[in-house]
Amino acid sequence: MVIDNKFAVSSYSAEDSKQLRAYALLAGDKFGIDFQDKGVAYIAYNQPNVSPKTLNLKHFTPIAGDEMLKFESNLFHAINASEYFPEFEPSEAGCRWCPAKAHCEHYNKDRVESLAQSFDEVLPAKSEGSPQGVTLPAPADVTPDKVHAFILFKRAFDDWYKDFFSHHQAQAIASPDKYEECKIVKGREGNRKWAVADQSVFEYLIGIMGYEPDAVTESPKLKSVAKIEKLLGKDSIETLGYMGFVIREEGKPQLALKDDKRKDYNIANLFTSVKDATNGSN
Repeated sequence: MVIDNKFAVSSYSAEDSKQLRAYALLAGDKFGIDFQDKGVAYIAYNQPNVSPKTLNLKHFTPIAGDEMLKFESNLFHAINASEYFPEFEPSEAGCRWCPAKAHCEHYNKDRVESLAQSFDEVLPAKSEGSPQGVTLPAPADVTPDKVHAFILFKRAFDDWYKDFFSHHQAQAIASPDKYEECKIVKGREGNRKWAVADQSVFEYLIGIMGYEPDAVTESPKLKSVAKIEKLLGKDSIETLGYMGFVIREEGKPQLALKDDKRKDYNIANLFTSVKDATNGSN
């Protein structure tokens, strides 16, 4: 059974997901599941910002063993075929979503060289015999002809730091004990949105609360929660929230220093509802 947590507001379908099938193959290899022996993979996306409902078995897509074996064969065929392609030229756009770029020598070579060159331009090498270490000049001491070099250095460093942080955040979520001086916290919550179909909210506002259709819609959709709040008032929106009509997008897990005042994010909570629904199955 494979579950992938997605915090985006876009909806994902597990039925045609090659990503989840690849995860299932790796899980099968790790836990000794033999798909040749009529093994079945159950795959699903947990999407708290799309559907707040608790996952249960009906949300999982079963993939038969013979279909998993066919996918495995096609996957390895594609991997082997890639050896015959010309050398890949990494780029920011082409490598944007690649999970291996933090380790990729080809992707990082030019960036590291660019960062080192920018560093040398803003902080020239010290003369022989001078104290070791880096000393930044006072901001007012930077001459106008060096300002552009500092801007380029920041741009190069920000690009590197973004991938550095993304990689170690994912590692810390998976193995928090390895990051003794850091912790995982809950990031800022997203916007409020309607938790049910527009039609259900529309019928309540028109039929129960007596509003005119034009007052609560922006053709052809229902107005946003924020706009309806201006119409109804804060107390009424809170009431709709208690009734299950309004939810707020979950904050994503985020890497932070140990002294961060935000509470620890319990990653296990993401899987509690799934475990309960499947009677504790792995």
